[in-house]
Amino acid sequence: MRTSFEYFGDTDSLLSEPAGSWFKSQSDLVRKTLESVDLNQLDASTKTTEYIRQNLDRHLHSWATKVLFTSVLPPNRATSNYKIDYQLRNKDSSTAKNLVSLELVFDNRQAIGTNLLKLETSARQFVFDTGGTCLSLIVAPSQDLKDSGYWDDSVATGPEYSWAIRKAYNFLLTSPLILITVS
Repeated sequence: MRTSFEYFGDTDSLLSEPAGSWFKSQSDLVRKTLESVDLNQLDASTKTTEYIRQNLDRHLHSWATKVLFTSVLPPNRATSNYKIDYQLRNKDSSTAKNLVSLELVFDNRQAIGTNLLKLETSARQFVFDTGGTCLSLIVAPSQDLKDSGYWDDSVATGPEYSWAIRKAYNFLLTSPLILITVS
């Protein structure tokens, strides 16, 4: 797959800070992993999102998966709205207050707001708790990739997320964020 990156929030200045090299190395790892995914190797019994996740799991083995960003959960409810797909906290003592969150958004466009809100909430909570810095990565399909039949018509695309971030949620999203569109 090919990737394109779109920066939002204060991502440019974050990447130019002293800790920016750590954030760059993590986003580069995600980019290289996604670019190594060959959808032509996908067999008929495996769903596309599952296949991409399996590839990420192999390369992001040090990242925590399905991380709850809050301990306050409603009783007897599904927790998917409160989980981040992947997170990595920098273990280096000089920059230990850095976190990267990664969310795969190959789901219904009705989840755009929820996906953005959980990343923003997680980032703000991390900053509040640690005084650190968080970078969120969102991975979405391009329109062409979606049209190739890998997902159904209800799945939101990178351009739809870009519009939502710039227009509908721009007043709410303040944390550094990179939208990675795969094609």
